[in-house]
Amino acid sequence: MKSVEGAVSQFLKSGVYFSILEGSLSQGSSRWKPGFRPWKETSRLSLKPINDNRDPLYRLLREGRIDEFNARKRKGEKMDLTDSDLGGLDLREVDLKGLDLSGSYFLQTDLRGADLSQTNLEGASLNGAKVSGTYFPKELAAEEIALSLTHGTRLRYQSHRAQPPKRRLADILKRKPR
Repeated sequence: MKSVEGAVSQFLKSGVYFSILEGSLSQGSSRWKPGFRPWKETSRLSLKPINDNRDPLYRLLREGRIDEFNARKRKGEKMDLTDSDLGGLDLREVDLKGLDLSGSYFLQTDLRGADLSQTNLEGASLNGAKVSGTYFPKELAAEEIALSLTHGTRLRYQSHRAQPPKRRLADILKRKPR
């Protein structure tokens, strides 16, 4: 194991890095140095880092202080939980009604019995979450939820899909008998 760590350390000290953004090798570039994390800097990919949410109410959830979170939510305190990493948390007792959780990750999260009917889950991923008894928004198709649970795909609301044309009752009644 130490030989692998030594090789990695030697590589990092050499100053040669492969740039995914530029598609080339850079020797001694000031931009490409040990510890460089492209998701922390502005790039062409424009990635927002997961788990970089500094919202105090998000921190309460991460620390498991559910009662305090619910109390502050009831008081109407504003919060930003979009694109948050809520993976591995037990959110059974959390009041999630009306929150914007779009783009969030719920990897292995316990959502059993949660009421998400008025929660924005557009772009969220539910990979491996426990959802027994969870009440989802009616705009989410069951297939969409199942795909997200098993494969981690992002949730898409039905309003984005083409709807079949609605048949009018008058047209149905005009059918010729056989």
